[in-house]
Amino acid sequence: QAETRKKVLLAALAVAVPLGLLLVVTMAAFGGYFALSRNSQAGTATGLANATFIALAATQTVSAYTPTPTATATPEPTATLVPTRVPTAVTGEIAKLFHGDTPLGVILDSDRELVVVPSGETRYVAVTFVRYRSADPNKSTDGNLYLDSGTQLQFGLVTNNQFQFTLLPGSDIYLQTGPFARGAEIQVPNSSLVVVGLGCLSLHFIEPRTLALSCFDGECTYSTEIGADFVTLEPEQQARFDLGETVTVSPGEITAEDKSHYWDLLTETTAGRQDAVRCKLPDFTATQVARDAAALAATVNAASTLAARPTKTAPASATACGGDTRCRSRADPPGLSCGNQRRRTSWRSTCPV
Repeated sequence: QAETRKKVLLAALAVAVPLGLLLVVTMAAFGGYFALSRNSQAGTATGLANATFIALAATQTVSAYTPTPTATATPEPTATLVPTRVPTAVTGEIAKLFHGDTPLGVILDSDRELVVVPSGETRYVAVTFVRYRSADPNKSTDGNLYLDSGTQLQFGLVTNNQFQFTLLPGSDIYLQTGPFARGAEIQVPNSSLVVVGLGCLSLHFIEPRTLALSCFDGECTYSTEIGADFVTLEPEQQARFDLGETVTVSPGEITAEDKSHYWDLLTETTAGRQDAVRCKLPDFTATQVARDAAALAATVNAASTLAARPTKTAPASATACGGDTRCRSRADPPGLSCGNQRRRTSWRSTCPV
């Protein structure tokens, strides 16, 4: 039994000693970790306190600092930009409507409303489609339409290459097609006539069924039948169309009165004055002044020449009134007696009756 107890005791010690050593090591490890953690927290707190102290000192230093005043540079004046003639585009815009240089509204591709010019007024339409849709900086201008009193038109298809519109009877219009590569196509209601112009041209209803097309500069063509070839109208030429059941054409030339009329129409707007030069319209204001001055000079010269001529006295005849030459001259009609002349001419009163 003693031997058995001794073996049990040795077995217990063999188990207990390692466990005790393991417990001691574990307790030492926990103690070391706890001490390290306390030291780390203390260091962090100290670092935060130091950082707070440094920031506070810097703030106080900045607050106490008074900067030395420096001279403020005076900005140089810049040139005032002149506003563009045509305002910013509106979504769906194809053109803008003006009265003189005053904007009246925008024409959209969604409605294509009828443009009507009141009696006694004029309108200017800038076809702005290309301006706002082309990446080419050379296409920053517009196609320009100048509408006289009573004009009515409606826009059709408008693309980067061409704009189309229908012109109603009673209208009078001048157009400069601007950046549109194929110009403008004009249709007349209830007629087979189609006009295509690239440059400067005008259309004027002289009568409800008589239309005058004038080509001022560029390329002007027309077709009088559906599917027929286009006929070219040379610059400075005019064609008059009788819009009956069949369209008949009468050729002619642009008159000085036509040029003067469209000069007056275009010079009502800034764009029109530029187009008058571009389309080679003569300055009829200066021309008229020159004509008046020439007429006045001719009148003065004629009066001076007449005043310089010697006065001719008609020789008297001695055949009347018993040889009294004061009664009758060669200028007197034959057969009149001195008595008749006496009653009509005071200087012959000495002639006996």
